[in-house]
Amino acid sequence: RKKYLMFLCYHGEGAGVFARWFSILVGRHTQMQVFLDSDCVDDPLGVFAVVKVETRSVVVLLTSQTLNRMWCAGEIATAVEHKIKLILVRSEEFSIDTRYLPEVDKVWPPSEFSLLGQMGISIQMIYSAYTLLLDMDAFDFDRTDPVSAQTEAVLQVTACVLRRSPKKPPSVSPSPSSGSELAHIERHGSGVILVSGRNP
Repeated sequence: RKKYLMFLCYHGEGAGVFARWFSILVGRHTQMQVFLDSDCVDDPLGVFAVVKVETRSVVVLLTSQTLNRMWCAGEIATAVEHKIKLILVRSEEFSIDTRYLPEVDKVWPPSEFSLLGQMGISIQMIYSAYTLLLDMDAFDFDRTDPVSAQTEAVLQVTACVLRRSPKKPPSVSPSPSSGSELAHIERHGSGVILVSGRNP
């Protein structure tokens, strides 16, 4: 059994507040404990092992710089390589097209590639993971929306984490979630959410 139900992958500098707020909303409406790697992880390279061995789902918070961050690239590639469920949350500022992919090997300096290489993560793994990611459906999360709409988005993501089989993200409306869905989530309250977001 996986130790962590959810691993939040995000760009620490550009989306640290977003990730914290996302985890707060999860905590308000479920009994899941939120784990922050900035508080508890001494070795940043250890997060890749956590994704590989201890995580059930990786939730990627897509903002403008997420895919340009080495740590995020490593976490996403590790999830894809080891068949960990990947769930995308697309912020209002995220946009990308396929022209980005051929340039992905130019995003990081050799020193960062070396760190990834130490963990067995190659540029081909990242390229393959990003190619898959661009074809996936995503939940939309607009940080300018009312809290009710943001809460509904978080509950939809959490419900997707708990499902065994993949399901296309539904449209998110500001209406409150049903009591039955919330009860379903709270029955998994012993789970732990791992929140990761390192800056090199």
